[in-house]
Amino acid sequence: EHLQDVTFTDASNGTAVGWSGTIVRTTDGGVTWAPQNSGTIFWLLSVHFFDVNTGVAAGSGGTILHTTDGGATWAEVGFSPDWPDSGTPTVGWSSDGQFAYTVLTGGCGEGCHIVFYRSDDDGLTWTSLETESPGVPGREIAVGTSGSYRLHVDQYETSRHKDNLYVTYSGLNGVMQLSRSRNFGDRWSTHSFSQAPPGAGGDVTTDRVGDVYYAWRGDAPPE
Repeated sequence: EHLQDVTFTDASNGTAVGWSGTIVRTTDGGVTWAPQNSGTIFWLLSVHFFDVNTGVAAGSGGTILHTTDGGATWAEVGFSPDWPDSGTPTVGWSSDGQFAYTVLTGGCGEGCHIVFYRSDDDGLTWTSLETESPGVPGREIAVGTSGSYRLHVDQYETSRHKDNLYVTYSGLNGVMQLSRSRNFGDRWSTHSFSQAPPGAGGDVTTDRVGDVYYAWRGDAPPE
């Protein structure tokens, strides 16, 4: 099945996604899995549920799918203006479920742009940031990147940085970057790891107190 991501809302209910529109669902803690009809042939690489019924899956070709019935039915989300011209969205949620988030790439000519969008209706529409900037639904986090990125939301109740957003990516020169938002994606700051070994494919996570852990695949040292 070439599964790419999995999420559980409790000990019993989970959903996994993968290549060629694959979605499978378990209601017994992973003992058995049942296929669901995604309605797409695109690779699905990211999935997130806020509760047992409401979830979003994202994948290649700018695909965003939405369900409100635990995946019994999935519908592709319309978006206006159109998604940037390329990209594979990744999705996440704020700790209280008020916001859904997605990050994707576009304009990949001389390096990709990384763009952030926010939803306040469980992923049905992605224009929530227009409340802060009318007519501008997205936030351009970076330009001139390699196009590989990860999104992480600090959801721990005990974290001193709860609901911080982190996006990791690399420049075309391999310098790793970490962008952070402390106001639900409205504004972003970026730290460049210019003194560290270059790399690609970074990932970021946080622990229960809010400490940030950032790792990437570095280039092999010269012989």
